[in-house]
Amino acid sequence: MKDPVEALDEMVPGQLELFIPLKKMSQILVAYNNTGRPVAAIDSLINKFYRDEQRMLYRCVAQGIKVGRFRQLDARGAATFISNHLDGLCFASMTRPKTAIKPLMTAAWAIIRDYLGVRK
Repeated sequence: MKDPVEALDEMVPGQLELFIPLKKMSQILVAYNNTGRPVAAIDSLINKFYRDEQRMLYRCVAQGIKVGRFRQLDARGAATFISNHLDGLCFASMTRPKTAIKPLMTAAWAIIRDYLGVRK
């Protein structure tokens, strides 16, 4: 498995590269949720997307703890923390005019690295 710190660090450019489609997806999800008319197939896709994201983040954090790159913490809770911050960046960009995402993303990853207690 790839070094967990490197894996997380590679997510930043990936998130920035995919930011516009992810932002559009977030807007669609908000609009869908606001309809109040759930569709089982759509709900299943949404749940799968977030389940897969949580699984990937959990594995990365758990591996980082195991090899001593991250401090001891609840890997599932950390995965949720990271996922929620990524969603928060999308929300901020949708609700704050002329928000520059790159500085927000950079700051968020610095906070996440600090939270994980990244060690060399």
